[in-house]
Amino acid sequence: MFRYLVAHLPAFRLERCGWMDHQPVALIAEERSAMRVQCATSAARKGGVRPGMTAAEARAVLPALQVEELDADGEAADLDDLSRQLLRVSPGVATLPPDALVAEISSTLHSRADSAPAGRERALLERVRIRLEQLGHRAAVVIADDPHTALACAKWDRTAAGRGRCRIVRPGQGARALAGLPLDALGLPPGEQDLLEGLGLRTVGAFAALPPASVVGRLSPVAVAAHALARGRGHRPVIPTWRQDDALVFTQDLMHPVVERDALIFVLNALLRDAAAHLAAAGRAVSRVILRLTLDPQEGDDDAGIDGAPPALSAAGGVQELSVRLGAPSRSAPHMLQLLRTRLERVRLAGPVQAVAVELPGAHDFDGRQRDLLDRQRSREALADALARIQDELGADAVLVPRAVARHRP
Repeated sequence: MFRYLVAHLPAFRLERCGWMDHQPVALIAEERSAMRVQCATSAARKGGVRPGMTAAEARAVLPALQVEELDADGEAADLDDLSRQLLRVSPGVATLPPDALVAEISSTLHSRADSAPAGRERALLERVRIRLEQLGHRAAVVIADDPHTALACAKWDRTAAGRGRCRIVRPGQGARALAGLPLDALGLPPGEQDLLEGLGLRTVGAFAALPPASVVGRLSPVAVAAHALARGRGHRPVIPTWRQDDALVFTQDLMHPVVERDALIFVLNALLRDAAAHLAAAGRAVSRVILRLTLDPQEGDDDAGIDGAPPALSAAGGVQELSVRLGAPSRSAPHMLQLLRTRLERVRLAGPVQAVAVELPGAHDFDGRQRDLLDRQRSREALADALARIQDELGADAVLVPRAVARHRP
């Protein structure tokens, strides 16, 4: 059984530009030879601004309106970056442009047996909603059997589309969840929606009541697919998962350049927790962690350093990088943090840090089972950690393994 989690961010397109919902702002882009409104804040909509209006029409309706021109590439990149937040609940995530995210959570639900399925789904909903809220994004989060049903409920169902609300559509109940929504929820072509409304069909449920034979051949393939969705037979796409050979990277831009190591450790801890959550969802672990610190070009000073620590690493191109080996494959955030903390204490920062990135290359399959307290595996893991620290400190060639040779040496 497939289950999908969708997070709809109604104000994302303007939030990413720094605008607040109480400000009268509209996002505009060139469409049909004119600059037209793509979306607007609540304040602008209350003033009469609607998508599809030209910029001149919108300003005539609301003289105080401010406009933001669409940066399509930047918007897509920001949405893709935000989708990484869902890696903490599933290895299979994707974007639903322009303002939604989706995660296929079936494997995550099946891999956990600590609670009932409904309880696990509720926990995932709240976890995603709270995380997005911490990042400054209001979101409606819905779980359903297919992403299109979940997105329609998130955007149009008032029980979910309110401020930061969540909803779980029970398995097999997609058609019932959609029935009361307006016909707009299906995203039909304008001409066909006008035709259906002219026939007196105002809701998804009324459209679903039409016999399939009366829809096929009379309406476009888009409308036929929408009719199948309305009847609870939505398409369930396969969302690609993060591949083992992909390097996982988590980044955090800092509001102000940071010089204190404790502040860097605080940021690093949050990034490693995100990375560990993703590795756990994917059933993998890593043997190496790379930390990259982007330095402030205005204040860096390679000679002076910071905190009076031992000599600094080279900072090529304004980025200071260090790599630590974990000894044995691991996905423990505290373990990775301890190794990086120890390494940072022996490194002099080349300048104030304005961004932190953690890269986890070369993941391995990992069962995640805890070893028995009396198992010698614990000793082997401790030895591997010690050897990894020595290699990080003295170089990979500093640790050698004796090898027997087939000749006599007196």
